[in-house]
Amino acid sequence: MGLRAASPRPPVQGKTEPKKTERFFRAPRPDLHRPAVCQPKYRAKGRLATRGWYTESGKYFIATNNPNKLYSWWGADPPRPTSLYVKSWEWLSGLFWTTWTPRVQFLPRKDTWTRGEAYEEYKKAAARHAQGSFIFGKNDCQFFANTLSSMITEELNLHPDERTLKGQKQLAAFQGVGVGTYMRHIFDKDSDCVHHAATVVAADGRDLVTLEADVSKPLLTPTFQIRTGLIGFVRDNDPDRLIGSDEVYVHIKDQSEIAFNRKNAEVIVDFPHKVESIDNMLISSLVATTLK
Repeated sequence: MGLRAASPRPPVQGKTEPKKTERFFRAPRPDLHRPAVCQPKYRAKGRLATRGWYTESGKYFIATNNPNKLYSWWGADPPRPTSLYVKSWEWLSGLFWTTWTPRVQFLPRKDTWTRGEAYEEYKKAAARHAQGSFIFGKNDCQFFANTLSSMITEELNLHPDERTLKGQKQLAAFQGVGVGTYMRHIFDKDSDCVHHAATVVAADGRDLVTLEADVSKPLLTPTFQIRTGLIGFVRDNDPDRLIGSDEVYVHIKDQSEIAFNRKNAEVIVDFPHKVESIDNMLISSLVATTLK
């Protein structure tokens, strides 16, 4: 007589099979289909969220409380020029990001400078940024944007180009803006400010990441911004007015700016006594760039 096969045991309620523990923690990926949001209207939500702005597909993020640092997601291209940034990593809102902090220092805004004071500031900046390129000078949007664009032109071997676009139709139709592009928006004559300039250091779809100086603010370091194309750049500069006859100069700068600034850097390092005797206005607008 054969033995009866044992009937399978019914599953015990409330117990589940133990999950296999993964060897590595995998951070959740951001939603790559997140709709594009034009700054500054987007605000991250949730208990762990940090307020700020994402680019179109979530490759880049700028935190509201620290716009001097750029966060990039896996696979995103580094901001340019790469030699200008300190690269690090950071947990933010439950995700692991690569961070980029520019080696840039602006001179404090002062009405007068004592003899040799700007040179002492430069020596302190050089000591802090001894391991890479750095920019030291006045918080001036055009001067700073020129320097950035020239540095990117040299790094990426771009070909110089220049366009002048006028009106909303031309701004919307132009597709030639990318990393290294210098944008200068000319304001109306009745405006208190003459222009605003910025250079694109990274791009994600139609969103442009810029690194900007702004003389209207007491900045000691530049800030990252997200501009939704040329139209977004113009609207952010003057959000209360419709785009009509606005002119935007779009350039790929040649290397003349970077050559000029290297010469300034050599003068500062090798002939400090000349810098100490320069007129205060020239000292306050000086930009020195050292590339290593």
